[in-house]
Amino acid sequence: MRFLICTLMLLALSWNTSLQAQCGSAEGFTTLDINAVRAGLLTSGDLWWNGIDAVYEISTGTGVDPDAMFAGALWIGGVDAGGQLRMAAQTYRQSGNDFWPGPLDASTGDAVPGHCEAFDRHWKVDLADIEAHRLLSPPIALSDIPASILEWPGQGSSYAKGKSGVSLTIPDELAPFQDVDGDGIYDPTAGDFPVIPGDQAVFWVFNDKAEPHTESDGDPMEIQVRALAYAFRTPGLLDTVTFYRYTIDYMGTEPLTDVYLSHFVDSELGAYDDDFIGCDTVEQLAITYNGDAVDGPTSPSFGSPPPIITVQNLDCSGSIPMSAFIVYNNDFGPTGNPTSAAAYYRYAQGIWTDGTPMTVGGNGYGGTVETRFAFPDDPDQPLPSWSECAEGNTPFDRRFIMGHGPLSWAPGEQTVMDFAVILTNQSSQTGCGADFDAVRADASFVKNFHETFICSGLYLEDFALALVEPGNLAKLEFFPNPSANPVLELEALALGMNPGQPVLVEIIDMLGKTASTKEAVAGQALQLYGTELPSGLYSVIVRETDGTARAAIRWSNP
Repeated sequence: MRFLICTLMLLALSWNTSLQAQCGSAEGFTTLDINAVRAGLLTSGDLWWNGIDAVYEISTGTGVDPDAMFAGALWIGGVDAGGQLRMAAQTYRQSGNDFWPGPLDASTGDAVPGHCEAFDRHWKVDLADIEAHRLLSPPIALSDIPASILEWPGQGSSYAKGKSGVSLTIPDELAPFQDVDGDGIYDPTAGDFPVIPGDQAVFWVFNDKAEPHTESDGDPMEIQVRALAYAFRTPGLLDTVTFYRYTIDYMGTEPLTDVYLSHFVDSELGAYDDDFIGCDTVEQLAITYNGDAVDGPTSPSFGSPPPIITVQNLDCSGSIPMSAFIVYNNDFGPTGNPTSAAAYYRYAQGIWTDGTPMTVGGNGYGGTVETRFAFPDDPDQPLPSWSECAEGNTPFDRRFIMGHGPLSWAPGEQTVMDFAVILTNQSSQTGCGADFDAVRADASFVKNFHETFICSGLYLEDFALALVEPGNLAKLEFFPNPSANPVLELEALALGMNPGQPVLVEIIDMLGKTASTKEAVAGQALQLYGTELPSGLYSVIVRETDGTARAAIRWSNP
């Protein structure tokens, strides 16, 4: 990626500057790195770079690990009761910032002095450390607790640490945890532990109210965002997928309408200057593919055949589907870089910066048929289909906006935004023969996996072991979990059930298909052998006449 550096001195004076927290630019940086992707994360609303260089490295096993992204960020805009536009956005921080580290005060909705510095860090934890911690019996000595678990910013924690080891006060709900003793306070010495999806997760929190918005020049949305990035280390596709969840808390005092949540993405599929962009409106995908058969010659690159990188909307609620997709240029014309709050907001809606509707054909500007989705057709389809290939475009550096909305927010509204980044490898088809069917197949797999294990809350059951449904009388335990070849024992414990009662055990794979069905007896162990199932994550359901119970297992079959 290469971008124009333009210094813009912007002042946002339309909100109460007495509430500013006097923050500098955030510096916190870490990586999500449990699988074949090393994804950079910053503490103030941007992703996949370190503030200078791209950090979304793909391990290729060749000694050369190209990046597949350059940068990304969250954009949020809406209209208040007085008709005033509010906007928060990040791109490359050339002109400033719209987001800063730290939560807002839950009682006032204001930024808290000192939070910008103290919360300018990430909290990164591995599932392996959590599982080891769970084996210890309370009270647990501080010396036996890893820093990743001890310093986790759970509500009420006496041990939470911020940047440079500063002690934090966490009076309100912040990072998710399992409250083993039920006292409402995160206390790892009592056996409490972080609750995460994936084999590794990174938590951080940021807000848009600590300072005037010098990136978008917009009035603040008055939000805090609790961010969680996570990934799985498992054979197959998931090894090159990263997942993200934004829990967005609206802390303002008046309703907002026409709220749009958007992803700004500057993709960089190896060489930065030979990419094309497209979308799939049905599967809610934003797709970057190589514009020619060989990635390069600028380095590092993927060579041939290059993969395809996709951003996928994963909406558990079904209430925030992709509503716009627009590709813009690295210039300052009406189809170029946004330079005002209104321009950022228009891009979130799929409209050009000067208010001109996007239209089908060409570069999307100046046509007759209006649309909100750029390049929605497969690249191997000729005109009149609309893709960069059909238009005969020249591959180059691309950036796009993936919009979702409109929403209406009442004071106290909470919105959860889930998405994933998927790398699809191609065996032969490249350039304008890019295999979008393979992209859709991978996206379908990820969507089904996400719905089965994340949206359902099933990943939580691996910790609670009994997420009770109406009428449930059964509880599951697994020995060991994660399991290893050759034997996994499942024991249906009698909790209100008659000992000896027959039960049916179903093992469901990540696509929701039944992988195995076994008959068992309540109170007795059922043995499954490693050769029966391929490695991966599974849902286990035990059914009996009075109820059901579910839990998640990780199966390892070398």
